[in-house]
Amino acid sequence: MAGQPSSLSDSEYHRLWGSLQQQESHVCTRQCEFKQVFGNMFLCTSSGQAHVCDQNCNQRIFFDNHNDICRLSRKLFPRQADASMGDEGARKRSGEDRSMPGPMKRPQSAEWRDQQAQLERQAAAAAQ
Repeated sequence: MAGQPSSLSDSEYHRLWGSLQQQESHVCTRQCEFKQVFGNMFLCTSSGQAHVCDQNCNQRIFFDNHNDICRLSRKLFPRQADASMGDEGARKRSGEDRSMPGPMKRPQSAEWRDQQAQLERQAAAAAQ
């Protein structure tokens, strides 16, 4: 799948860059063989199309609840927050309020409230 990176001549680089810019009829699949050109750039040996596998990779598919995988390079990417947020809305009950609630205050015990009042009194006495 991914071979060793190699150095490119200017003409090879421009040919690869051109294949990135073209929209050809060939669609790469798992049956295609890919050669790693350098870094995160892969070349389809059957069509000559180049694929850059980075944050903008358009060949990602669902892998598990936390990751997507590139169909071509098999590189794993963490799932993006906005993609997983869509599922949360579907999980809510129909009668539930869908607006985002503000931060919930934790109920405090009477003992804690007494301690806070005592601290406030001490601070006021020290300020006098």
